Amino acid sequence: MACVVASQYQVNGPIKALFGGTNAEKRVKEAKKLLLRDYAKASLEGDMEEAISDLNWCRKLRNQYAHCQWAWTRRDGLMFVNLEQLADQPALITNITENPRYLDLALLKNQLEFCAYVRRRFMYLDETYKAWDRAQQGIKQPTLAAVKPPKTSRPRLHNLRP
Repeated sequence: MACVVASQYQVNGPIKALFGGTNAEKRVKEAKKLLLRDYAKASLEGDMEEAISDLNWCRKLRNQYAHCQWAWTRRDGLMFVNLEQLADQPALITNITENPRYLDLALLKNQLEFCAYVRRRFMYLDETYKAWDRAQQGIKQPTLAAVKPPKTSRPRLHNLRP
């Protein structure tokens, strides 16, 4: 949202456009539509496209946990079942633990670190766009507060087996 605010010079429109009764996937699509033209002018379109793609991965990570049932066993460790996926299957549901997804602390930390990386990417894009915009207006640019973070690989959604 901060990137849209920076490109539109106001907060009302971006907040209403991005959070006005839409779901997260629609918000991301709307943000992309609002951002790409302006960020392309600043030669940041590729970075923005990549950041939005990574943001969608974070959304996918979050969504798998949003409606799930957690379990733990001595043999398998931590696992969850995505209830939305279970509900979408055409077959009769007879066991809530069908198709479990396994996790461990290392993967959860990796997922958290990736989402923090994506946040840093948007902070960088926001600051870089603002600096570009000030330069277009002939305003002397201050040193960027945010640095472009090094590329980080997307983590798995879950482990195949414990």
